[in-house]
Amino acid sequence: MKAKFCVLIFLFPLIAAFGSESKTVLESKALIQRVLVGHSGDFIVKEIPSENGMDVFEVATQNGKIVLSGNNGVSIATAFNWYLKETAHVSYDWQAIKPLTISGNLPLPIVKTHKTCSA
Repeated sequence: MKAKFCVLIFLFPLIAAFGSESKTVLESKALIQRVLVGHSGDFIVKEIPSENGMDVFEVATQNGKIVLSGNNGVSIATAFNWYLKETAHVSYDWQAIKPLTISGNLPLPIVKTHKTCSA
């Protein structure tokens, strides 16, 4: 019994670390996977705080990955759309029934983009 308890105490931090992503981040990653099949590993998705009550998103690069940040799911999706349009130079019909096909490595943003919206 004591051994099982010790194992649980040891494993708990590991299990908690893997389950620490918010629902918003998980849903945003699922969106990226649906739109860019096979490229979801090229992205890091983060939640950031709003700014003065306004929605905010960022597109950046970190350790060879594309970083999409936003204060909610819509902001992160907007960051993803911004990346596709401004960096990857592709357009995606959000009512499309099949994913985008981009072969090879995805282009990395050269500079960090930071946008806010009061709408």
